[in-house]
Amino acid sequence: MSKSETPNSETVKPKATVFDDLPVRPIDHIVISLPDLDLARRRFTELGFNVNPVARHNFGTENTIIPFSNGTFIEPLGIGDAADVKKFTKKRNQFLVRDQAYRYRHSIEEFSGGFSMLAFCGENAKRDRKNFRKAGLHTGKIARVKRPGLDIRSTFAMDERASDCTLFVCERKDGIPEFDSDQTNHPNGALRISRIVLVDDNPADFLYYVEVVSGQSEFEKIENGMNITLPNGLISVVSPKGLKSEYGMDIPNSSLRNGPRLITYDIAVRLIDETAMMLAEKGIKARQVGERIVVANAPGQGATLAFVEDELS
Repeated sequence: MSKSETPNSETVKPKATVFDDLPVRPIDHIVISLPDLDLARRRFTELGFNVNPVARHNFGTENTIIPFSNGTFIEPLGIGDAADVKKFTKKRNQFLVRDQAYRYRHSIEEFSGGFSMLAFCGENAKRDRKNFRKAGLHTGKIARVKRPGLDIRSTFAMDERASDCTLFVCERKDGIPEFDSDQTNHPNGALRISRIVLVDDNPADFLYYVEVVSGQSEFEKIENGMNITLPNGLISVVSPKGLKSEYGMDIPNSSLRNGPRLITYDIAVRLIDETAMMLAEKGIKARQVGERIVVANAPGQGATLAFVEDELS
């Protein structure tokens, strides 16, 4: 059995639905909300990634990115100008509304970060907004990020039951990012984001939400949930049992769970043995779970992540 095959799986093809008018969308990037971007840059560098300098959004947040050659990236997100964030949150900038709500819910004592949002590639923000509303999802205003060399319009699609899982679509006026090889030649051998994992007690309850935003209505039933295959990666919605089986971890802060949660993600690397050796040399705590090397959440990281050997290389 190949790595891509899953025991007890069954591919389910859709009937004619609202999905017929929606494109199947690639993954664009993932958002990790964090309290300290300097700490985040240090942590991801320790994990063997090339990390970009910090940049400021026009509405007060700041970010850094960990880019990959296929145009996808990890986006650690911080607060740059608290006054601007407050001002634009009041104006219902949905990116800020969702990020601020996530930070509030996860800061009973102190906010340490979390995997808060998942973005897909889009072509027309206004059309996406219309389609999401047609599908019964809440959208809010289109959020725009604009600075020299960057012009993005983001359409948010919210299932109001899913307070800890925000999905949105990015329309990039300048096209899919093209990163230089010195940015994407990561010391740990990382090539791309290969899998995103959401967890819920009843995975099927929120399958519709993921299907609408990703545009992919054909899914594969697996033992503890389902897989949705996109052009550049896999979205998995699994039960807590599935998370434990595949990643050896429980849902963190389970008392905070409100609907599905973005929990972890896989990074495909060239050679898993070399990645494991690099992590050991740097003193990074990791554990082998099946074919994955799982690195538990730590300060500056925001979420558990896993390394897997790339099937395409």
